[in-house]
Amino acid sequence: MLLSLLTAPVLAADVTEVPPMLRGDISVGYTADLSRGSLVEPVDGTDVTVGKATHEAHIIDVGARFAVAPGAALYVNIPTYALDRWTYKEFNLAGFDPTLELGSMASGELAAEDLVNSGSGAAGVWLGAQGTPFSEAFAKRGNKSTWLLDVGFRTKDSTNFYTVAADGTRGAGNGSGAFRLTNAFSTTKGQSEPWLQATWTRQGTTEAGGVLVDSANQIAVRTGVEVTTFHNPVTEARFSMDFRMGFAYNAWADVPSGTYLPSVMTSTEGTLVTMSEYSTVSGGLGLYWRMFQYGRVDLFADATYILPHRVEHPYPVYTGFDTFGVTTGAKLTALIRPPKG
Repeated sequence: MLLSLLTAPVLAADVTEVPPMLRGDISVGYTADLSRGSLVEPVDGTDVTVGKATHEAHIIDVGARFAVAPGAALYVNIPTYALDRWTYKEFNLAGFDPTLELGSMASGELAAEDLVNSGSGAAGVWLGAQGTPFSEAFAKRGNKSTWLLDVGFRTKDSTNFYTVAADGTRGAGNGSGAFRLTNAFSTTKGQSEPWLQATWTRQGTTEAGGVLVDSANQIAVRTGVEVTTFHNPVTEARFSMDFRMGFAYNAWADVPSGTYLPSVMTSTEGTLVTMSEYSTVSGGLGLYWRMFQYGRVDLFADATYILPHRVEHPYPVYTGFDTFGVTTGAKLTALIRPPKG
């Protein structure tokens, strides 16, 4: 019975896959996240463009996972920002509008040059456990679907994007701890595996510049279908395409003023301000190539539309309707699996 558990094939989509017992994975991945759009301020019922913003993040993630029991594994992921950069172009300088009794960028002068805020560094360590209460990999149970439950914790990091050091450098990420709960379901229908995934992330707080930053919590739901176009049962070579779409809700956040606006008044600079809640919708494609029993390469690309939201509550400045994002990446995984035969 133990031998059958060690060698049983995993019949599940990528989002619900767990290594066989006493086996694991070691991976290294790269993700590029780019978004851009306008900053607008309503004036007499018309949105006036007051700037253009671009965000660029390059993340390297090293991870490992080990199955401690049938359908149950422990994992660690170490993400590092090679670059976390915000670039602002063609923006107006902020000032006080006595009519609104708020700050305003609509009537300010055009800035003489672009503004670039960038940082890099570690982003905490994710430690977690995942298990499958029922799974298609349990051949003797006859389960027709797979349910994966994933619980993860992220450690705090001593640096963050909000804090500017004396030499002008920044860290990356929000520096806080976090808790993440994920539920994923999949089933097999011929060569396709429909799946559904829901993730709740609770961010902690972190001190930056004398204020307590409270980053946005998030609920994200994704669904898709993974289609296997090639499978060699002898070498375990396999090629799959994953078509997916998603929706995410990001709650409000308290951040230092001037973090995500290119110009703020000196009276608010560095003080705690609130960014409003917002949602995103996305769609994308994943390509999963298992070259042989012990190696796999993943490629993916997702396009995201970011719904308008207020950047800082002392200023009636919103992200524009033209704000879009693109996330692409690749991951190389070494699969520690039992030999066949």
